[in-house]
Amino acid sequence: MVTHDDLGADVPLAGPARRIVSLVPSLTEAIAATARGRLVGATDWCTHPADLEEMGVTRVRGTK
Repeated sequence: MVTHDDLGADVPLAGPARRIVSLVPSLTEAIAATARGRLVGATDWCTHPADLEEMGVTRVRGTK
């Protein structure tokens, strides 16, 4: 399986993504709503949904 990064370069994957770390707050909320069980990491700036800690999401600091 191959996916592509932001610059269009191939990124080979052994299979479908099983875990997601979100670095963008708006995407964190969307992932939590659509793939809740796959979200394992989010930045300190990700505040929604409010139950990220109860979900077991690890904080990975942020860019700000």
